[in-house]
Amino acid sequence: MNKAYYSAVLDHPMETVWSLIRDFNNYPAYIDGVSESVIEDDKRGDEIGAVRRFCYLGNWVRQRLAAHSDQQHFLTYAGIEPLPFPAGLLPEAQAPVRYEGTMHLLRVVEGDRTFMEWSTESPAIRVPSSSPLGRAPRVGGLSAVILREQDYLVSRT
Repeated sequence: MNKAYYSAVLDHPMETVWSLIRDFNNYPAYIDGVSESVIEDDKRGDEIGAVRRFCYLGNWVRQRLAAHSDQQHFLTYAGIEPLPFPAGLLPEAQAPVRYEGTMHLLRVVEGDRTFMEWSTESPAIRVPSSSPLGRAPRVGGLSAVILREQDYLVSRT
């Protein structure tokens, strides 16, 4: 199993950050490259089982909300369909991977800030040493997600 992990201290109160990310359909507000997001079947963005379909860099992706807690400030999502690697990244055809991700917030009391951690897990993949991925530093075999500097999420560590 591969695991990618990202954490940051954000210069905003936890309630402000949680109000942005708690809605599973609000992805375009804080992820660069996401142009659209739609919740299928008229479910709410905080309803476990809700499926979001979003456009990331021209590719449509579907994910299911697997867990959500307003009390513990976390959400977990699972890929419904395999997530393919970008074309040309691997020299030979590679089976796409399935994945699950969790975003979790904790209050930083000093300065009324937020500690955010975001992790994803996916099955292990074979990466040939001739591949750009085989030569480049990797975090669990996955590219890191870059947060957009928005009114709500502006600092990254």
